[in-house]
Amino acid sequence: MCPTGCKSPAVCTNNACVCPSTTCSCPQPNALNALTNPGFNTNTSGWSSSGGGIVSFVPNDDATSCQTSGSMKVVAAADTDVWACATVVPGAVYNWGLQWKPDQTTNYMLTCLIYLTTGSACPNPALGGAGASLNEVLTDSPPANGWSSAGNFDISGSSFDTTGFTRAILRCSVQGTVQIDMAYITPTNQGGHF
Repeated sequence: MCPTGCKSPAVCTNNACVCPSTTCSCPQPNALNALTNPGFNTNTSGWSSSGGGIVSFVPNDDATSCQTSGSMKVVAAADTDVWACATVVPGAVYNWGLQWKPDQTTNYMLTCLIYLTTGSACPNPALGGAGASLNEVLTDSPPANGWSSAGNFDISGSSFDTTGFTRAILRCSVQGTVQIDMAYITPTNQGGHF
């Protein structure tokens, strides 16, 4: 029996939705992507939130229309932060980015930042923390409809140096309703993408 929720034109093979190669793709994260659960295939584990907004997993709504993956949805009346931590190699250079999609019926804002720190804790960098260092801020406007595309918010040219740090925290502040997918913190010399 096929699972419910498969988007058309998904087909069912071995009781699972599959992606016809002519209509969508299911890219896998770069093996060196330092983030946990960057593609939200089944849930939002590995990501934290604060600020009172509702954070949920949305199945079958993926940046590449992959039928077997999903995205993280944030519904926030006021600022809500979502973040994920990654262990990085001190002195290496990394690229970072993500894909996103707003709900066009509401006012929305997405601002993403990279913080660098040491230690094993993964606090919300908006609250400060020992050794936290703001690296870069990116605010972007998506296309009129649908997911952002490569070159729009998939900021593959954006990089940071981790000299003196062992952790990178990707934090996004959300207002309104926004979905996030295909996040990455990947070594520049290894492709530096999702």
